[in-house]
Amino acid sequence: MNEKARLFVLLSDPALRQPYEQQSYENTRASFKQALGELLKLHVDNKIALLVNELSEKENLIYQQIIGSAIDNNFKLPVDEAFQGLRESSYSLSREFERHVDHEFNELRQQSESLEQGLFFKGAILFVISFIFIAILLAILSRSMRQLDTSIRRLGSGELKEPINVAGPSESSLSGQSPGMAAKRI
Repeated sequence: MNEKARLFVLLSDPALRQPYEQQSYENTRASFKQALGELLKLHVDNKIALLVNELSEKENLIYQQIIGSAIDNNFKLPVDEAFQGLRESSYSLSREFERHVDHEFNELRQQSESLEQGLFFKGAILFVISFIFIAILLAILSRSMRQLDTSIRRLGSGELKEPINVAGPSESSLSGQSPGMAAKRI
């Protein structure tokens, strides 16, 4: 924006200025205004909003001076003074927006680290609970399988007088059955 306005002012002699230069300046100004509007839509803090409004006012003052000089060929402010305020305001806005972005980034990083720690802690608890549940389930099933293995070996060796007792889940339980019934079931 600064460069386009400077070029337009420097070429303020109507004999030197071409119509496309003013159109180029107007297009750049419209893009500048749109960028400032988009910046305000980001829900920034009040200090940044004030700096945006200050920058817009300084740009508007320069624009009024340029348009006035184009009509009456009399630019009221010296070129350096006119653009020094615009440049300072844009630098101030840039620094403040960088601080704002850095602050937002640090907050998001802290939230991310906190969430990561929370998920790690919850995952560790879930892992321990799952491990305990699986260990208990394996202990119950392995005890039933050992009892069943012992009973099958006794049946294989011909010891049919003792009843077969296998404690555990209902699928593997054979309690109180005679060896003949257990043999039929197996």
